[in-house]
Amino acid sequence: MLNLNLLDNDIDKNVSNSKFPKLEQLSPTSLHICIYTLFKRQLTPFSLLFGFDETFKVAELNHQVYADLHDYTFLIGRETKFKIPAWEKINSLKNELDSNSSCNWFWFADADLYIVNKSVSLISLIEEAIKVHSKNNEHELEMIFGQDYSDFVINAGSFLIRNSLFIKNFIPFWLDLEKENYPLAEQESFAVLYKQNFLNIQKRSFITPMRTINSYCKEHEIERLRFHDGDFVVHFPGQCKQRHKSFVKQNKHLLVNY
Repeated sequence: MLNLNLLDNDIDKNVSNSKFPKLEQLSPTSLHICIYTLFKRQLTPFSLLFGFDETFKVAELNHQVYADLHDYTFLIGRETKFKIPAWEKINSLKNELDSNSSCNWFWFADADLYIVNKSVSLISLIEEAIKVHSKNNEHELEMIFGQDYSDFVINAGSFLIRNSLFIKNFIPFWLDLEKENYPLAEQESFAVLYKQNFLNIQKRSFITPMRTINSYCKEHEIERLRFHDGDFVVHFPGQCKQRHKSFVKQNKHLLVNY
């Protein structure tokens, strides 16, 4: 188990002395966004059962169309060395941050998530989160998540992360929890770190209402998590999985058109 009894003084010192631009030094028009999605190459009986080979193709086009409309950079992951592919998102974080230094923020969006309201601007979402977060908070904003069930804290199917020295220092600790084999993988591992306020992560994160960046399907049992008309995205994890294929079939043209 990761030793969480670590002081963050060294990291704070390094962050304060880093050459990364402060958020207040960046105007909204100067922010550049990268979108990252992992699409597994290998098919499994589960993916074949739910027709995910086809839905993933639609998701890839959908994410690309959205990125093109807003002049964002769309990045695709294809391979994973992890038994649970969700961990590849976290493993790839540092490499993507280093390889795409021009990107100030990254949006990590799962392959079963679709942008429905393409007019929504990630930059506007980030700017609003910074505005709220900066009130009585001495730490810069590093991560933005949607509020999931209270026990889960967040859902990692859609989150925004800043390209910063702090994040590059934080990622190895998050990834180290992969060996704990938590049932909810990277999501539950983040909840462990968040609940213990590891490296003051609570003051560096913004937990927004779920539907801001991560609405679940309309049939979800919890109303506040369900997709409503006009929402930014719709996501199909857990109890929504069986609705995934039919949604894509019915809305394919809407999802892939500019």
